[in-house]
Amino acid sequence: MCRVAYSNRQREFPIRIDKTSLKTVVEVVLQEELQDADIVGLYLLSDRMMRYYHKKFFNDPSSTDCMSFPLDDQTTKKRHLGEIMICPKTAHLVAQKENISFWKELTLYLVHGMLHLLGYEDTTETGYTMMTQKQTFLLSSLEQNQCLIRGFLL
Repeated sequence: MCRVAYSNRQREFPIRIDKTSLKTVVEVVLQEELQDADIVGLYLLSDRMMRYYHKKFFNDPSSTDCMSFPLDDQTTKKRHLGEIMICPKTAHLVAQKENISFWKELTLYLVHGMLHLLGYEDTTETGYTMMTQKQTFLLSSLEQNQCLIRGFLL
């Protein structure tokens, strides 16, 4: 069983997330990939903080929806897979533009981040295609099984 260390560190898009649904999404991705982990970190950040970290770690000052930082420290007894940063405001804007559920878009970002932590890359055409296909499959499966992230807007 994987623990999701969750922290909402933003105030620009007030939401409350059901932590059990976060854990379900993480565990479904891990099961599908035949992987395990003891801990995955998830941080909800403001657009300003996402820009800051995007510039700091990727030398790109533009806004972004999701960033992943694999850790997978094998020197400890627990497998800390890594950290995922997500911007709820961006998820909301994209969901409105695409006319889809905010919760579906947020789930997509978590799935995307998990796949990065598990070694998927989307910087090449082949990697992008593989990752997109895997994301689509996982999101469809989660949606069919009513396992999207749940919560409510404050």
